[in-house]
Amino acid sequence: MNTKKALYLQFCFLSWKQPLKLPFPLCMAKDIDEGIDLGNMNAVWKYGIILLVFALFQIITGVLSAHIAARTSVGFCAKLRQDMYDNVQTFAFSNIDKFSTASIVTRLTTDVTNIQNLRYHGSSEKRIIFWYN
Repeated sequence: MNTKKALYLQFCFLSWKQPLKLPFPLCMAKDIDEGIDLGNMNAVWKYGIILLVFALFQIITGVLSAHIAARTSVGFCAKLRQDMYDNVQTFAFSNIDKFSTASIVTRLTTDVTNIQNLRYHGSSEKRIIFWYN
């Protein structure tokens, strides 16, 4: 899946997830007012099922959004690591002597992992950080 398309899709899932939080206080208020206070178990069941449906939709959209965020961050960093590795392969021996092996390995692993974590956690919290093709 194209990264830009995946980020748009993830944004859509997050956009669907957030409004689903709004009916919870209203349903709880109606559940208490019409069901518990009056002893009407049918109303308690009715509003309980409505709350359960909203919660299930929130879970589904949240899981799908997190799944897409994880896939896009891993794909982005795989491309980034490959591009960095290809760039290191073009270095002349004089350039390689300027960098230590530990420094190059750190750039290929730790730094890219930090970017991957930033991208995943940032996009899963509704902050789309990178637009990468």
